[in-house]
Amino acid sequence: MESRRPMRDKLKNPDYWTFYLSDRADFLHEIAEDLKGAGNTYDEQVADRSFMETFGFNLASAAYSSGLEISKCCSYARSLLVEYYPIYVRACGLAPRRAFDEESGGWDFRTRYLALAVLCKLTPEEAKPLIDALDFWPERDALWEVFIAHLGRGDGRDPVDTLVWPEAYEDALAACAPEATDFDRQVALMQFDKGWLKEMRSSTNPFYSNHNNTNNTYVGYWNFEAAAIVAMFGIDDTPLANSKTYPKDWADWVRR
Repeated sequence: MESRRPMRDKLKNPDYWTFYLSDRADFLHEIAEDLKGAGNTYDEQVADRSFMETFGFNLASAAYSSGLEISKCCSYARSLLVEYYPIYVRACGLAPRRAFDEESGGWDFRTRYLALAVLCKLTPEEAKPLIDALDFWPERDALWEVFIAHLGRGDGRDPVDTLVWPEAYEDALAACAPEATDFDRQVALMQFDKGWLKEMRSSTNPFYSNHNNTNNTYVGYWNFEAAAIVAMFGIDDTPLANSKTYPKDWADWVRR
C-alpha cells in the first residue's frame, strides 16, 4: 500500500480510491500488452492509444484525489504528458486528415495537459513531446501559448489572440494578461474557478458529473489550470483556499 495523506476528495471513500488506482493501473498495463501485438494500420494503432491517454489523465487526477504525495501525482501525470498523449498523436499521424475528421485530439483537455505540465515542472526538453503533439492539431489557442511560453517552448511561435473554448477560459486568460495587477489576477482567477466546473460539465466528457454513479469512473473535480496560473505568476491564492475544486497544495508544492 502506498503511503498517502488524508483524502483530498471525500466524495468517495478510501476503498474507492485504492481500488480505482490499482484497477486503472492494471488496465493501462493490459493496453500496453495489447499494443505489442497491434498491426501498423491507423485503426489498429489509434483506439488503444486513445484509451491510454484518457486513463493516463484519470490516474493523475485520481492520485491527487486519493491523497498521494504530489511527487507521485506528478509521476502519473508525466506518463500522460511525455508518453501516452504523444504516442496517441503519432498514431493519428498515420492518417492526419482522417484523424482531424474523426478524433477530437483531446481538444477539451489540451489546456489541462499544459497546466499539468506546469504543475509537474517539466523542463523545456521534457515538454517538447507534449508541445509537438499539441501542434499536430490545427487549432491554436491564446492560453495554450501562455503555458507553452512558461514551459520554455515559446520561441518562434506565431502569436495567438483567440481561445478555442472562450466560455471556459476567458477569465483564466485575463488572469495571465501582462498588464494585469496582482489584484486583477486574483479577481479573474476567482471568477474562473467559480464557473470552471459548470463549463467542464458542459463538455462531452462524462467525468465531471458522475461522482454519484456506481461505475468506477470518477477521478475528482480539480481546477489544475487555476493552480498552474497561480504558480506561474506567483499569485496570492488565499481567496481560492476554500474552493472545493482548487488543488491548493499542488500549487504550493510548485512554488516551494
